[in-house]
Amino acid sequence: MTATQDTAALTAADRETIARARELTRLRTATVCEFTGEQDLADAYIVAFGGAQFEIGQLLDIIERLGGAR
Repeated sequence: MTATQDTAALTAADRETIARARELTRLRTATVCEFTGEQDLADAYIVAFGGAQFEIGQLLDIIERLGGAR
């Protein structure tokens, strides 16, 4: 499969998941409260971590679907 074929296999939902995961990777202490909407930094990190766990699960689903379950 070529890179173009790999990209073509992604659904719109896949692309949204990847975009959200990328956004989470760019969070820094100064922006985590703004991103999550939480005022307390500790709560903001809890929310961000939960979101990251969810997105990782979604990314693994995409990988398994595109690569086939092994």
